[in-house]
Amino acid sequence: MRFLACAFLVLLVSSCASRPSERPSAKILVVDSRGTPIPGAIILFVDSDERRQRTERLSDEEVAERTSDLQGLIRAELDPGYWDTDGSYHFRIHRAGYEDVEMAVSKELFPPLLKITLDPRVPQAEAPKQAQTPAGAQGR
Repeated sequence: MRFLACAFLVLLVSSCASRPSERPSAKILVVDSRGTPIPGAIILFVDSDERRQRTERLSDEEVAERTSDLQGLIRAELDPGYWDTDGSYHFRIHRAGYEDVEMAVSKELFPPLLKITLDPRVPQAEAPKQAQTPAGAQGR
């Protein structure tokens, strides 16, 4: 009888010590080409039917959850971007002044920390110029 009481007590204590199940969130590190963290990048989900970025209204809380912090980390739930058709998460990382990065990552192979490098957006004035003909050189 004492054995059963002790066993019950051990089970009770161990169940109290366990944490409630939390939904795991992905950790995504957003950096520039030098490895410097980029704060303010946001994760947007791609619609599975039309294969384009969803247009959705996000609350302030959702925006904060999907935006990278000062260390460049995004800790967001990826379920809204999950496609059953290929078993992958589909999303886009956006930050003003940088080129967007769109990717698909298998749910099975998603790493504990996914590092994404954003390249700066090149303004049109600085883009390589096409071969131009001098004014008045046409028709000769």
